[in-house]
Amino acid sequence: YEYFKYHLAEGYSHLSKTVTIPISGGIAGAIGWFVSFPLDLVKSNIQQQPPSGYIIHTNGKFRAISIAKDILKKRGLVGLYSGVVPSLMRAFIVSSSRFTVYEGTMSLIETYC
Repeated sequence: YEYFKYHLAEGYSHLSKTVTIPISGGIAGAIGWFVSFPLDLVKSNIQQQPPSGYIIHTNGKFRAISIAKDILKKRGLVGLYSGVVPSLMRAFIVSSSRFTVYEGTMSLIETYC
């Protein structure tokens, strides 16, 4: 976030903080989701399986690893990012609003405290 905030302010000095803060937060949040999306996809696949008690592995292999290998085998690397676009859009919106509120709150605290 700080990296993007700094570079947007430097490279696009005509933009105000009301624009650079949400854009920086949105980009940072989207990158974070993009990096962690394959893990979330595997987790979602585990949650969709019928409950099997407290077993965390099958045939000596952890289910998460087995599911990841199965996705890679059936759909390739692209399969680990199935459905990423809506998630990135959501992450951009959520993160841009969170960082805007955070920066606004910090500004108010600095002004009045």
